[in-house]
Amino acid sequence: GTNWITAQVFGKRAESLAKLELTKGTQVAVTGELRVREYDRKDGGKGTSVEVNASDVHLIVGKGDKPESSAPRQQRQAPAPAGDFDDSEKIPF
Repeated sequence: GTNWITAQVFGKRAESLAKLELTKGTQVAVTGELRVREYDRKDGGKGTSVEVNASDVHLIVGKGDKPESSAPRQQRQAPAPAGDFDDSEKIPF
């Protein structure tokens, strides 16, 4: 099956990304704090949710791909502002 990871973006990073008008299927690279939690599903089983609190987001445009909007490619690849992220909190792998 498919595994989904929810990316949460707040503040100025979110405002910057909103200007890009990202659509479903747009590929992005996300760096941030990973959170895994378990929950009870409606069918009585256990489920696992994976979320990342994004500290940095980059738009990925592969060779030959065209950005979806009329914004210049260079502008679209600029990362959202990083905010205050402590490097000591990085995952050790």
